[in-house]
Amino acid sequence: MTSSRHNNNARAFTLIELLVVISIIALLIGILLPVLGAAKFQAKVTMCSNQLHQMGIAIHAFATDSNGYLPQGPVSTASLATNQVYSLAEGHVGLGFLELGDYVESPEIFYCADDNETDIATEMNNFETQTDDAYCSYLYRHGDEVFHTDPTGGTPNNIATPGTDLFSSFTNAVNQRYRFPIDRPVYNSSGMQATAVAADMNSLSENVGPIRTNHSNRVVSALFLDGHVNTFNNSGTEGFSDGPYSLQSDVAAGYAAILAAIDQLIINLDATQSPSQTSSETP
Repeated sequence: MTSSRHNNNARAFTLIELLVVISIIALLIGILLPVLGAAKFQAKVTMCSNQLHQMGIAIHAFATDSNGYLPQGPVSTASLATNQVYSLAEGHVGLGFLELGDYVESPEIFYCADDNETDIATEMNNFETQTDDAYCSYLYRHGDEVFHTDPTGGTPNNIATPGTDLFSSFTNAVNQRYRFPIDRPVYNSSGMQATAVAADMNSLSENVGPIRTNHSNRVVSALFLDGHVNTFNNSGTEGFSDGPYSLQSDVAAGYAAILAAIDQLIINLDATQSPSQTSSETP
């Protein structure tokens, strides 16, 4: 009887071969991680744009029920645009009216998934319990600075005067101020047609950098009066993005400077829809 022996020809990796494999794996990870990060970033931008689009539908529904006017922001701040949705002094304001009137299913729509600064849980709790002022992720234009006619060609003519009862569904004097109509052209302080309604909040401070900011200031999505949403490159020249769609006034500069910065940001967005301007819409 003959016996046969099994020969094991397998051999282990050499150290050099193992290092080569590890290097290849590290290289692949280095290639894939930026791609995956970019895809994740773009997914959040798309989700944010969809939320703005849904808010646009809700704003149009609100206007249909309110004699053609958009929701009004807080009176106490005298601001041109705001990200405040609830005020202890005034109740629901700005986009907050959409939740009050059941035009949106949940106030979660007011908060961007890529909001870098806002404590969403705290703001949501303030909004739902109405125990403190509440702010959202989007800057909302409520129309205090819009005019019937081009103000650069004559005396500014605001949409309405304080105290005018603009629609019967709001009888509180707090809400009887200038309104942004959805059914006729109005103009900003530079004479361009007012079209921007809401946009990602991107607020910069010279002292502390980005605050209350979406998408790390890299892009800004904006909702326009006809309901469409565009996303714009917001690249700047500083260490953080300081593009044309960011609020760049430092709080220390004073309230008037902040209001001027808000007005300019809105004008910059309006300009993207002007026939004489070329928008920097991202692909």
